[in-house]
Amino acid sequence: MNDPADLERRVDHALHGLETPRAPLTLLPRVMAAVHARTSLPWYRREWRLWPLGWQLASGVASAVLLVLALSRWPSLELTPGLLRNTGALDGATELTNRVDLALAAVQVLWRVVVEPVVPVLFALTMLTCAACMALGLTLNYIALGRTWQR
Repeated sequence: MNDPADLERRVDHALHGLETPRAPLTLLPRVMAAVHARTSLPWYRREWRLWPLGWQLASGVASAVLLVLALSRWPSLELTPGLLRNTGALDGATELTNRVDLALAAVQVLWRVVVEPVVPVLFALTMLTCAACMALGLTLNYIALGRTWQR
């Protein structure tokens, strides 16, 4: 019993002697009902990758156009405080937008001064860590588990 090969043969024989488990009789009808319910949905209620190709292309083009418009018009999308103050009802909203604008400017400055210079270094360290973990895993697989390199 001290021989690992003998133990492996015994376990293998015991496992092959077990019956194959059977699925419940209600499993197939439930799976078929779930598949039918999913395939009977209209195309716009399904996942985007299951839409007809024409609608996928149209939605992709529309998204790209909206993104380009938003990015090209972003600097000109400003609230004019003078117009809002004249109404008198939106003074609170104007004050809020001014505060949000100041907070965003502060966050941008902090990002550019503190975070942006560190990002390339952190990315390089992350890639080195990933490579070291992969090398360690391959080495453990080769040495500790006695496996060989396979092509």
